Amino acid sequence: MAEYILKKLDAQMGNPVSYSIGAAATLVRLNDLIGSEVEIVYKNKIVCSWCGKQTNKSFGQGYCYNCFVSCPETEECILRPELCKIQWGEARDLQWAADHHLQPHYVYLSFTSNFKVGVTRKTQVPTRWIDQGALAAMAVLEVPNRHIAGVVEDYMKQFFSDRTKWNEMLSIIYSDIDFSESYTLFLEQLPEEFNQYIIKDPQIQTITYPYQVVPNGLRNINLEKENTVKGTLAGIKGQYLVFKDGKAINIRKYTGYLVDLIF
Repeated sequence: MAEYILKKLDAQMGNPVSYSIGAAATLVRLNDLIGSEVEIVYKNKIVCSWCGKQTNKSFGQGYCYNCFVSCPETEECILRPELCKIQWGEARDLQWAADHHLQPHYVYLSFTSNFKVGVTRKTQVPTRWIDQGALAAMAVLEVPNRHIAGVVEDYMKQFFSDRTKWNEMLSIIYSDIDFSESYTLFLEQLPEEFNQYIIKDPQIQTITYPYQVVPNGLRNINLEKENTVKGTLAGIKGQYLVFKDGKAINIRKYTGYLVDLIF
């Protein structure tokens, strides 16, 4: 048993992806726990992932209210990149925004629960795709900043979803994924002004997960209501731990929550 303040699962690309939680002496390689009984017990304490203070409620996946409305990681353009303003010298934290948003970004197509369009900082590939549970992904454009990437993504929402349905994503183990139709549609609909950013000969990245059998009756766990999640770990995909009886928990959603991990 070990005590953890939850944060996004660490995921390393491999065949399959290698997941871990904790660091140094408390590091647990989660792949090794598949097939074993695992219990997560919420200890009714939440710590803000930005300032480290205890908070009664988590805002925006791991922040106290004051940090949620003031820190750079929760600025509106995180969820809506087309609203990014650092290229005009406006941001909550100019240096943070420059380091993260005035950097090369990809506009990509991925297959999660369906084909979707998304944006990510170039240095976040393939981590971003793993976190969303993509079985395959392809960077289509490389642009110089987050704002431009967001403008393209926002336009392409007419033709592609930008959302992943968690239960459908977890219901798919593997299928032959053909990007040709979606890629052609993307290029046909792309406004001409963005043609300069098209990546020549884009490569498809396939991803396999330590998740081979889909349990019946998938059910998303609310850790605050159920307090304890216990069962045989069946697999891991995206940021979800999935149990043999169908319970699934999105670990990233509970960033900052203090738990006991028992195995």
